[in-house]
Amino acid sequence: MSKRYVYILFLLTGMLASIKGFGQAGNTDGCKSSMRFRIITGTAQEPIVDVASIICVGDSIRASSCTGQAASYNMGKNPADTTTTAGIDTTSAFNYPAIYSILQNTLPPGPHPPGSTPKPLFLRRNLYVMPKTTPRVSINYCEGRSIQVRIADTDPAGFTIRNFIGDSDTTYTQFYNRYVVNFGNGESRTITSRDTAFIYEYATPNTYTVTVQGLYPGANCGGTYTETIRTGRPIVAPDLAEVRVLDQSGTINRIQATATLLNYLSYQVNIRYGNGNWIAVDTLAALGGINTEERTQTVELPIQVSAVIPCVKLTALNPCAAGLDSKTICASILTAQTNPAAGTNTVIWSGYPGPEFARYELYRDNNLIQTISQVTSTTFTDADVLCGVNYCYRLVVKLSSRTTRNEELQSISDTACVTTRSTRAPQAISAPGSTVTNSQAEVNWNAPNVPVGEYRIFRNGAYIGATTTTTFTDPVARPNERSYCYTIRFTDVCGNVAEQSTETCTIWLSGQAVEETYQLTWTPYRGQTTSIGYVVEYLNSNNQVYRTEETGSTLSYNDQEDDANPQIIRYRIRAVSDNGETLSYSNIIERRLEPRLFFPEAFSPNGDGQNDLFRPFGAYIENFELVVYNRWGEVVYSYRGSFPGEGEGWDGNTYGGRPAPTGLYQYTATAIDAIGSRKQVQGKIMLIR
Repeated sequence: MSKRYVYILFLLTGMLASIKGFGQAGNTDGCKSSMRFRIITGTAQEPIVDVASIICVGDSIRASSCTGQAASYNMGKNPADTTTTAGIDTTSAFNYPAIYSILQNTLPPGPHPPGSTPKPLFLRRNLYVMPKTTPRVSINYCEGRSIQVRIADTDPAGFTIRNFIGDSDTTYTQFYNRYVVNFGNGESRTITSRDTAFIYEYATPNTYTVTVQGLYPGANCGGTYTETIRTGRPIVAPDLAEVRVLDQSGTINRIQATATLLNYLSYQVNIRYGNGNWIAVDTLAALGGINTEERTQTVELPIQVSAVIPCVKLTALNPCAAGLDSKTICASILTAQTNPAAGTNTVIWSGYPGPEFARYELYRDNNLIQTISQVTSTTFTDADVLCGVNYCYRLVVKLSSRTTRNEELQSISDTACVTTRSTRAPQAISAPGSTVTNSQAEVNWNAPNVPVGEYRIFRNGAYIGATTTTTFTDPVARPNERSYCYTIRFTDVCGNVAEQSTETCTIWLSGQAVEETYQLTWTPYRGQTTSIGYVVEYLNSNNQVYRTEETGSTLSYNDQEDDANPQIIRYRIRAVSDNGETLSYSNIIERRLEPRLFFPEAFSPNGDGQNDLFRPFGAYIENFELVVYNRWGEVVYSYRGSFPGEGEGWDGNTYGGRPAPTGLYQYTATAIDAIGSRKQVQGKIMLIR
């Protein structure tokens, strides 16, 4: 045989030996004949057969060569990762759910021909890393020592992970195929159904922690549900307190039920339409754990669009026996409409169909307006309304039963709102008032008890203007010259026009001097009341009152001359009611008094203290000048300044200080008052010694 054939035979023999050695089952490390290399999960040291291998997120694997040859591995955590780790055994943890490809790089077993370089063997296996998804489990309390464990892991989507092998981006779906239930007392049970429920009874009532772990096919890992429960507690009927309609819109669409519940119990919400059967529409899960406190829970429920009134009850669930029902509360439907011909609103509601009726309470704008004790009384006419105003009504049905907190059970309707309309004319404005302010006539009145669109003002029967406020100033009237009379009409927001109001007339004050008096007269006031008194007011230059005189119902007053009065006197009339309330003011008139100036006819400057000085007497004089002449026209005395007072004047001496002789002297005097009026006086004075 030639060397060439010998070498080929040697090479084939080595390859067969290599393949045989790679698949040998005689290794004591757990390799099997069908394995290329083994994957061991965690620390269990259990070899995985040559099928899809499954672990869970967070678990570790150890890759090991079955030939005993040194090897390197790429754990495939990233498709672009070419990093290798040398060694017979390699450990790695996986923290992201996906499909990974594990690659082993090793040399085939020898012996190898002298001088030859064996080619490396690349071996690959797939690894499935699954999420630890919490299984869908509920643990329901039964009265006594039992619980119900319900597994409802029926999501058809399963648990989906990404494929990191090659260039594909497909997904892989898997389910739990078994569940291990640990009851917290040392006992456990394996369940192979993904949709099942069973009852478990403890030997003694106590607090237990129950765990349910889902496991994947071919693996001992998966997510865990944990709940702590306490057995030995009673099942108590729920305390349903209120049913409220949230959205009526003609028919009931949504209602809200409020109840007091125990945290460790689950509840079923039931609805019945009319006399039909009860329908379970919702479940209120227990809060779990060992919590024994109660809670107030509100749940919204969609309702079939129907004219039939729905009723609600809650059931405390007992998986081991029949549940306990709450009291039944039915919903209430309320509508409201306006009656334009009568100017009223009518509220209509459904008669309460449930048991234990006590009374109806009708609210308008959150204020109680009517209580009705007859269950068959289902309408109310509201006449205490105003045209154009929007009113919102709500019905509360009180039941005879009470909650454990001694509160009345109640059914509350949705709010029904309506804007009142009317075709009736509103009542006229009564008793308007008028006054004079800053020489202008002003009309005022109280707003009616209906919303007003516009007020229209009439003077002496003629329309003069409009306003939306309750005062009006006449821009044309001259109340200093005469009295004016006004009436008001208004239109409400519904377009109805009221009759004209009663008439109101301003007070016109006038005055004239009559001998030594000043006579005031005025026109009567017409306004808020017919019982009117009058007060004469004296005003200073700032229009502040410094004196008053009451005249009763008299329309005139005579003011006597009095030097104590200021030179300028302002008068005003104030109309008052019986209780002294001011109703109106007149115009202001002004009286100006002339300056007063008097001189004696003789004086005797002899020092006896009587008539020793020649001086003037007067009133309302601010500035004064006096010049005295002798018979030859020579000035013997002059004075200029403020009006002389006591002890001031001519003492009978000349400018040289010599006594003037007895005789007749002439004088001229000029007086200027506070308003600048000038008065000049000439006369003669006899000097007697």
